Amino acid sequence: MRVAIATGEVEKIRKQMEEGIIKGSSATAAAMEKIASTIDRLRASSASTAPEITDFVKRVGAVGAQSGITIDQVAALGSTISSLGMRVEMSATAISRMIPAIKNNAFDIARAIGVTPETVRNLFDTGKGMEAVLLILQHMKDAGMDEDSIEAMMGVGGMKDVMKDLNQQGALAGIVFAGLSQNVDELRRQLVVANQAYEENIAIQNEFDKMNQTVAARWERLKNQVEELFVGDAPQKWLGGS
Repeated sequence: MRVAIATGEVEKIRKQMEEGIIKGSSATAAAMEKIASTIDRLRASSASTAPEITDFVKRVGAVGAQSGITIDQVAALGSTISSLGMRVEMSATAISRMIPAIKNNAFDIARAIGVTPETVRNLFDTGKGMEAVLLILQHMKDAGMDEDSIEAMMGVGGMKDVMKDLNQQGALAGIVFAGLSQNVDELRRQLVVANQAYEENIAIQNEFDKMNQTVAARWERLKNQVEELFVGDAPQKWLGGS
């Protein structure tokens, strides 16, 4: 099973991520492998491409982690954006700037979407940043909001300057959030796919580690049993002892 999750497309993705899966992070080889497997599953179950998802994760992963959005959820977000044919670089810039802005202005956003002031902030504070994002996107969809009305809604409080700066850079947050809100059901589907892939990979890794520990324990018992049959240290050295 170990070999199966580190070959083909997964291995290709993993190598790409070795160049810097998350800016400012030191992801371990095991962590990169789990993420690579998740990206490969997303690629296979949608119209997204692995290079675009990987690029998105590199750009947004660290910001997501600071906002209670897990790495598999970031990958699902990138896969949805890739599937929709949206420019990944522009979208990643908008998302990486707007998520922290939403978190820092949670009360303003909560009032704008008609929920209690604490609702959005509590989701971020309890590590459920993606649930906060989904709540906002669902409101946008239900209200039939287009990019202009989304920009007006999100251009409140401290987010006003962020929106203005993004528009000047060409990373139009209104377009990105409009696309995601109109396809929020697809985003939810890809979140499920990503979570399942990530958890399955963890289970495989745990099983592999358990097998290694079992083999090591059996070898140690065998070595001890054999050593008891001999006098002197020659057999011990032959069996790998000191």
